Amino acid sequence: MDNNELLTQIKIMFDERDKKMDARFEQMDAKFEQKFDRFKSDIAVMFEQAEERNIGRIKNLELLVKNDVGKKISTLFDGYALNREKQIELERRIDKPEDDISEIKSETA
Repeated sequence: MDNNELLTQIKIMFDERDKKMDARFEQMDAKFEQKFDRFKSDIAVMFEQAEERNIGRIKNLELLVKNDVGKKISTLFDGYALNREKQIELERRIDKPEDDISEIKSETA
């Protein structure tokens, strides 16, 4: 076998190996694309589920604020109003004896 024939045989061997490698890489690419597509769809599902959970949590917080915190704020305002009414009543009670004392002073003077 001369050098040209040997080189030709080597080229044929490499070409066959290249074809096998190309076929193998194509299979690997196809598997990778399938797995990547599955991964993308899994991620999308996870984001949807997380979004639904977050929406549920937001609704729960809204209900908590509306029902619990709103009632507490209303109760606080009612308490402040009651304290103010009592303060006014106490001021009136304090002013009455002072008025009485002023009246007595004016009668004795």
